[in-house]
Amino acid sequence: MEKNGIKLIFSVFLALILAGCGTSGTDGGTNGTKSISKGEITTKTTTSITVNKTQFSSTSADIVTEDTGGSAESEIVVGMVVKVTSEDGVVEEIEYDEELEGPIADDPTGVGTLDRTFTVLGTTVVVDGSTVYGSNDVGVPYAAADIVKHHVVEVSGFYQMDGSLLATYIEMNGTHPANSEAEIKGVITLLSPTQFTIGGATIKYDSSIIKPDEFPSGLDNGIYVEVEGTLDGASFTTIVAKEIENETEDEGSEVEVEGVVTGYVSDADFMVNGIKVDASGADISVTIADGVMVDVEGTMVGGVLVATQVEGT
Repeated sequence: MEKNGIKLIFSVFLALILAGCGTSGTDGGTNGTKSISKGEITTKTTTSITVNKTQFSSTSADIVTEDTGGSAESEIVVGMVVKVTSEDGVVEEIEYDEELEGPIADDPTGVGTLDRTFTVLGTTVVVDGSTVYGSNDVGVPYAAADIVKHHVVEVSGFYQMDGSLLATYIEMNGTHPANSEAEIKGVITLLSPTQFTIGGATIKYDSSIIKPDEFPSGLDNGIYVEVEGTLDGASFTTIVAKEIENETEDEGSEVEVEGVVTGYVSDADFMVNGIKVDASGADISVTIADGVMVDVEGTMVGGVLVATQVEGT
């Protein structure tokens, strides 16, 4: 009996030690703290990027571009709006995915050689002297003067209060109609069983592509999503969806997001970069209003970013 008692005590002690080892540290244990930072890359080296005034190491991160993991570190550049995911302070993933991809539907207008305004998927895109350019479809550097009707462009940036997209990064990806791919991020409105709208674009979908793990309660107005598909025939604003992803951040995640305030009702009710924010209890150092560029930090609760701090950028 005495030996069995000693064995039992030792087994319990060992189990407690092993359980403790499995839930601590920076190895993604069950008690790890997940944090997300979304914003524009403002500086970059071969080992780090700066987003929202914070430097993040890129040496051990999984680089994700176009939904593909293991991308080359060189594929993320200054100007791109990215999502940096960390756990217990260790950067696990740096993801880049443009806000818009589609053909330019009209002849660009603008003043001077740098400023251009044009329409992609029903959204007005604004480029200016701060916009960073990638390459065209044959690898040659792109520029404002090269932007022409029917070029298929990928645009990263920030949505403004009038619904336009201020481009921080743009590159070309072929011409229409040879390339009819389309991608858009935004909030679902005017939902029906077969279609909905995002900004000026109409999205046609079949219920079979709606994944239950992405949308446990199904699609609904007000959900921030990413849609990938193809243009419907000769239309420049109607997309036939191949995939719809829920872009709402995970419950309990610590989130920092940079973007323009839109849909302002009160400090307890506004949007930044597609995320609904409640800053009623936050430390606020800027007047929050539509059109103001802010940096918001807080925690996701019930699909809302409950802010602890709001600053101007």
